[in-house]
Amino acid sequence: MFSREFEFDGISKKEFPFIYEKIFYFKKLLSLPNVVYEVRNGIVYLVINGLKFTIKTKEEIFILSEIFVDDSYKLFSSRPYIFIDVGLNAGFTTLYFANDPSMIKAYGFELFSDTLNQAKVNIGLNPRLAEKIETFVLGLGKEDKRVELEYSYKFKGNVGVHGITKHLISNGLADDIERKEVTIRRSSDVLSPIIKRHPDESIVLKLDCEGSEYDILDELSSSFVLKEIDILLIEWHFQGYEKLVKVLLKNGFGSIVHGKNTDDVGILTAFNQKNNGT
Repeated sequence: MFSREFEFDGISKKEFPFIYEKIFYFKKLLSLPNVVYEVRNGIVYLVINGLKFTIKTKEEIFILSEIFVDDSYKLFSSRPYIFIDVGLNAGFTTLYFANDPSMIKAYGFELFSDTLNQAKVNIGLNPRLAEKIETFVLGLGKEDKRVELEYSYKFKGNVGVHGITKHLISNGLADDIERKEVTIRRSSDVLSPIIKRHPDESIVLKLDCEGSEYDILDELSSSFVLKEIDILLIEWHFQGYEKLVKVLLKNGFGSIVHGKNTDDVGILTAFNQKNNGT
């Protein structure tokens, strides 16, 4: 345990309170091998296994811990693969996969331009991987549309087509709410050309889009594009995993529902049993 007076070298509680609000997770990240942090021009940077990231909110500390401490997305592939990230957020997961030599190309989709801008900063901090990553300020769904949504930069990982997570509003945590107009495209219209562009690689699709995963999976199923995907990494929200598993089984996928699910969120991995897989 840290004393109340404890401060990390160069990271003052006054200037970076969010670090200390998630000190448990920040400490876990620093306990990993090959991890260092630095502070420059009022920004905290974290370097993990040669990957460099900016940290601007307490939520980002938690997400980095999920990826690098909990190994939420640890994938071993015997074949080259394409990574499609729907819910790019600050770019942490896409960079994690881009660091894998087996990952040939990544396509990241982010609904909000402010969030995408931070992802671009993080990608730019890793120039050896940047050329492997293509990003789009775009959401996926059942149909093309423009909508106005609530947005919170502090909790950008908890915003989507259904607005900001209710508990953040009711507890007064999201105090920077504003409204943003965003673009949503029919999922198959966007993903099918990408898949056709890479006939010799496996396709890995990650969905972490705050409730849109149900519409996306339904649309990919009805358009027969889902069957062209090899692996799905899904964080589901609000409606449970049963609907997703039903669609996946219909399309020839086996699924693993991981532990520690709650009523609101959980993780599942699905493998296309009709393809050779990854």
